[in-house]
Amino acid sequence: QQEIRQRLIATAHQSALALHQRARMHYIESNQVCECATIQEQILIKHILKNEMEQYSELMFPDVAFSDATAMRIYKFSKNDLAKNELQFYITHIKLTEEEALLMCTETRHQDNTKWRRARKVRITGSICDAYFTYIPKDPTSCESKGSKMPSESFWGNNATRYGKHCEQLAIEKYSSITINDVSKIGFVVHPKDPWLGYSPDGVVFKNSNPAILLEVKSPVLGKTSTAAQLAIQRSLP
Repeated sequence: QQEIRQRLIATAHQSALALHQRARMHYIESNQVCECATIQEQILIKHILKNEMEQYSELMFPDVAFSDATAMRIYKFSKNDLAKNELQFYITHIKLTEEEALLMCTETRHQDNTKWRRARKVRITGSICDAYFTYIPKDPTSCESKGSKMPSESFWGNNATRYGKHCEQLAIEKYSSITINDVSKIGFVVHPKDPWLGYSPDGVVFKNSNPAILLEVKSPVLGKTSTAAQLAIQRSLP
């Protein structure tokens, strides 16, 4: 079977199988000097793998009916609807094994490197999922335009995000001192069954060797002059 596979790869260099194999080899070669996974990272990946997760083999997208802004038509989209080059891209850049999911989590631990940005770039993440699953009524191009922009977006931050990043560790330390919880830093988490989704928690609290709390830190610039309670009343919290 292995010999047949190698012959197919040698014959069809641009086939999905060949691209998939080259991507795997590149991934392995480029990660021979990567950091070892922490116990917490191993526990987290094993935790999400052992828990059943709905596999979105058929994605559901809303399509607004022009005759009635409150009515919606739903149509199904599956991997079978992908063009050949799109399927090759999915296999090469998005699809992951369990081992690669752990490796990605380990290599993106500090959430500020090229691999972290690359992993996020081709996936729907916790930061952008709301934007992608909302739409403008009576505008059929709303969802399509968002999808087309996704691979080309390259946001490198602004003053608000830089301020948030600067305050993040201080906020985590404050949270830890108040709650007496140890917070573990985790990288980009992807479930191999749904590799087009991903999430980078700001921290994870483990209890009894299980992930118990996902920590998401928000440090709005308005916090310099207002308390969290005041911002909540003003509905100015992010």
